[in-house]
Amino acid sequence: MTRFDIDDAIEEVLALTRSELQQRDVALQMRLSASGQEILGDRVQLQQVLLNLIMNGVEAMGAVRGQPKVLAIT
Repeated sequence: MTRFDIDDAIEEVLALTRSELQQRDVALQMRLSASGQEILGDRVQLQQVLLNLIMNGVEAMGAVRGQPKVLAIT
């Protein structure tokens, strides 16, 4: 367990997924509000969970046709 900035951890995961979002034509809406706030936890585990949630959301939008695909992270 360590202290880390949650917004920074989220930004790192998004950097890894941006090309996938672009390839699948998914727009990203992001509103992070914990700027500078630290949490106590396992950064890598949290990032793995975030990555899984993002990829599940992108895959679920795969069948969407005729309307924008938007992934919102708040």
